[in-house]
Amino acid sequence: MKRILFSGIILVFLFTGMASYALDVESVRRAIAEKNAGWTAADNRLSRLSLTEQKRLLGVLENPASPLPRKIDSKSMNIDARVSLKDLPANLDWRNHNSGNWVSPVRDQNPWGSCAAFASIACLESHLKIQSGNPTLDVDLSERFIFAYGGGGATKGWWTTQAADFLMTVGAVPESACPYAAWDGSPPDDSAQVYLNSHPTYLIEDWAEIFYIYIPKAENEIKVKNALMEAPVVVLMDVYEDFLVYSGGVYERVTGSLLGPHAILLIGWDDAQDCWICKNSWGESWGESGFFRIRKSNMGNSNFPDYAYRFYPRDSPGMCYYSGSQLPAVVPDAGYLSSDSDVRGLAGATDVTFQVSLIHQRMEDLSCLLTSPLGASSVMMYQKPASSTHLTEFFLNDKSAFTLSDLVAARDSMGFVGFRGCAKPDNPISPLLYSSPYGYWNLKVSDNVSGESGVLESWGVYFAANRVTASHPELWNKY
Repeated sequence: MKRILFSGIILVFLFTGMASYALDVESVRRAIAEKNAGWTAADNRLSRLSLTEQKRLLGVLENPASPLPRKIDSKSMNIDARVSLKDLPANLDWRNHNSGNWVSPVRDQNPWGSCAAFASIACLESHLKIQSGNPTLDVDLSERFIFAYGGGGATKGWWTTQAADFLMTVGAVPESACPYAAWDGSPPDDSAQVYLNSHPTYLIEDWAEIFYIYIPKAENEIKVKNALMEAPVVVLMDVYEDFLVYSGGVYERVTGSLLGPHAILLIGWDDAQDCWICKNSWGESWGESGFFRIRKSNMGNSNFPDYAYRFYPRDSPGMCYYSGSQLPAVVPDAGYLSSDSDVRGLAGATDVTFQVSLIHQRMEDLSCLLTSPLGASSVMMYQKPASSTHLTEFFLNDKSAFTLSDLVAARDSMGFVGFRGCAKPDNPISPLLYSSPYGYWNLKVSDNVSGESGVLESWGVYFAANRVTASHPELWNKY
């Protein structure tokens, strides 16, 4: 998103330190009546939170200025077969579609700024139900896993594009493996490998943006509805104070200050009611049992939708994860460390992701070279200036939306400690698959400037592929 929310920043300073911030529900009700708006307001636990706590229930961060163009248009254009609004049905609700409910239960992100993870997981859960053809499929995936291990900050928030890239390159594990309720908001002190080695993993094939602020509103509505005909989609909106006390009806902003951007799941529309139908992540006690409707014709007076993203389901049957170094190994000062990983037991590899965790006092001293079994090489990372001394855990894949430089700069600007997340490597790594994925892969970490040594904590390669033997069964994740 391109806007910088100065009013929200000012409000943070005005109300910092207040023990509580009681939103005046009666004033909201008067504004609803004065503007003849078609919704109701009620006091709830959100209205009694401090302003800082209310803002924390949002948490979408501004994207870098240069997301890859292919994420914006390439695949979303393929769904525009229904070329006008009259070709689309008058209503759709994935909770009651083709005799089934394809939407997973409402969850609660309280108290952290993890809406990007909750909206993205909700979207994947619906995709899994739809892909299985079984609306009663019991699917509950871990928002905490993708948020914490993908680089989200409990009190800072996350990028929806990073959530989508994490689901595309690493995936989600079951909620029971990494429960949200048991999390105190602290950054993880271990690797995502801990979960990937012992639990099934669920991924998407790709994602694309489907809403563009520079084209006419009717065209955007067609694009969003076309995507919704396939599955629910992730949407961003601006949240104002009055939205917190929404209890039913078709919402449109009537009063209150801007709190910030928020990610939700769009699950349908109703033209007769002039509304979009949405799933929130504030628990079932909020809104219409955790859901809400919002005015379509005026975008709810809250930029709805601000951005919209659709997911593409993964068709390949599984992924194989191979670890390289699993114990800390020293990267010598002004020298290099070489480490091998033996890849066996897979066929038809179509995608590769590289994972690395490094510690060094000057990240700009380091470069990483990955070499395939037949000798093809790629310099994936070359001397990235960064304030943090810990490249906590990066996942590099050619399809990611952020460049590595984008991600490092974005995390630096937000004051994140350590560098987690998904990025496009400095040079492509997918061509290394063409030579052969089978055999020994090699990582060479070079310290190009004298003065400090470093530590390679772990590294690994993931492949989207078919399993052909029982070789390394502990490294195989079915999804």
